[in-house]
Amino acid sequence: MNIASKFFMFIIIVLFAGCSSNSQSINSISYNFAGGETGHYIKIEITKDSINGMFESLNQRVIIKEKTPKNTWDSLTHSITLENFKEIKSGKSLLEIDGTNVSIKVETDGDSYSFLNGNIDKVQNKKVFHFMEILENELSNIYQRANH
Repeated sequence: MNIASKFFMFIIIVLFAGCSSNSQSINSISYNFAGGETGHYIKIEITKDSINGMFESLNQRVIIKEKTPKNTWDSLTHSITLENFKEIKSGKSLLEIDGTNVSIKVETDGDSYSFLNGNIDKVQNKKVFHFMEILENELSNIYQRANH
């Protein structure tokens, strides 16, 4: 095999490897919020088709079951790449000081990626903030719809 053939083969392998790793798509996004002085708990799973979960406090429990608006799914899945999500570093648990913990998990066909309180470190994890703004805004909208 000459050098040109080896180089061509190398390029094909690199392109194939790049395409296969980027072809993973997000199947679900899970959001869990727990803690604080009032003991709030939120557990929501969002897929392309549905939003399921609950908002719970000491005196209220709201069950969520609804279809996912297409624009919601698109804005969430396009606001962060899987590569960026993999780079997010978890923070420390804050429950022991009456703080809150936020955990996010993204699932694909073959893998899942998660972090705990990764939204706290603004320097290290700045890529997550746009995603978190969209997600938390949508959670607020979901809660409002469920209470009306």
